[in-house]
Amino acid sequence: MPVMPEAARTAQTKIVDVMDGMAFVEVTMPNVYFVLQLASLDGEWKVLNILTKRIMPGR
Repeated sequence: MPVMPEAARTAQTKIVDVMDGMAFVEVTMPNVYFVLQLASLDGEWKVLNILTKRIMPGR
């Protein structure tokens, strides 16, 4: 897999929902999309689950 140029290595993050110590966050990068499920445990946010979807170029 070719290395992406540094200028193209960007990520957009969006907090979708936060309630009762749980959060859902979307992360969009040029070639991949993530949804993270987080939980607040002992005052720190921990990743519980990551869903991934590859983004095809030109779509």
